[in-house]
Amino acid sequence: MLYRIIISIAVSILIAGAQVPDLLAQKFQADDVVGIWFRDQAHDTAKAKFEIYRAANGTYEGKLIWGGSSTFETKTDRKNPDPALRNRPLKNMLFLTNFTFDGDDEWSGGRIYSAEDGDTYKCKMELEDNKHTLKVRGYVGIPLLGKTERWHRVKQ
Repeated sequence: MLYRIIISIAVSILIAGAQVPDLLAQKFQADDVVGIWFRDQAHDTAKAKFEIYRAANGTYEGKLIWGGSSTFETKTDRKNPDPALRNRPLKNMLFLTNFTFDGDDEWSGGRIYSAEDGDTYKCKMELEDNKHTLKVRGYVGIPLLGKTERWHRVKQ
């Protein structure tokens, strides 16, 4: 009899323990990525603010709204591989396109444009537990071959 009670308690503890990670895990909503995000790279001068929003087609996009310098208003997409686009202003230009929410904590399937080199990369974004830090990973081919930046939500 005591054996059955001990087994019953042990099984209950195991079942409860298996559910604890689910209870502790942060559950995000698709629109939790929406907002103004600040990119502050300590290793370069590329400070910027991006506005991420839900597009009309239901995917998520992001445009550059501030470029960190007094000359931002006049900066153009001068490294674009298409000469016809090199004079377009960087302000309000789409940099993030076609992201979809995976139902957990990641927005994937998107692309990120780099005005620094004129290339477009595959990209995924992941919110960290506090919802105030966004990991943005641009990559070539597979995520292993890429670079991650941490962007910070602008308090409004």
